[in-house]
Amino acid sequence: MNIVLGLFVGSLIGWLAFVRLRMRPQRGLLASVLLGAGGGGLGMQLASMVTGVPGIEDARYVFSLVMAAAAASAFLITASMIESR
Repeated sequence: MNIVLGLFVGSLIGWLAFVRLRMRPQRGLLASVLLGAGGGGLGMQLASMVTGVPGIEDARYVFSLVMAAAAASAFLITASMIESR
């Protein structure tokens, strides 16, 4: 369930980056959402490995969501930097 939530948070970040921030409109909406989802899933997985608890636990849950959002943002920023070269 955590990985699904991470994918959702990441795809939401990707959508926001495309629609609101106009981040690399040449890339397209689908690519931005997929990049964000990949980053969110990876971030959620890393957060569960760091905390050692795969389930939802109060403060760890918020930490996992923040990690998913940060990883999704990092994926989108890295992709934008690579595309601009």
